Amino acid sequence: MSWQGETLVEIGVHADYTEHWRREPGPTQPCWGLVLSAGPATGILLRVGTRFGWAYQQAEAAEVSLGEVDATGWRITQSACPDRIGAVLSPQLTAGRLCVDDDMTWEVKQSEGSVTL
Repeated sequence: MSWQGETLVEIGVHADYTEHWRREPGPTQPCWGLVLSAGPATGILLRVGTRFGWAYQQAEAAEVSLGEVDATGWRITQSACPDRIGAVLSPQLTAGRLCVDDDMTWEVKQSEGSVTL
């Protein structure tokens, strides 16, 4: 990764790709991430300020969604699954386990930052 002016350029090391990242205005706290597993399924939930990202993959399904957190909840604003746009994610963290949408319980494998839901 390297900076080109205000743009962070990421060039793939283990795969051939280039990404350009630009900072958007807005709060940067809280800032944290969780790496999750549920049997063979893997997932990640991260939050920066009022924005979040949620992604998982399991044998029969996968999802990559982005959204915003406000007083009404965690609303999905962009998703690879069009029917998820507008849905409210309901993450609940208890004793190293995360439940999202009441569908399955995920074990927290790694965390970074101070997690606040």
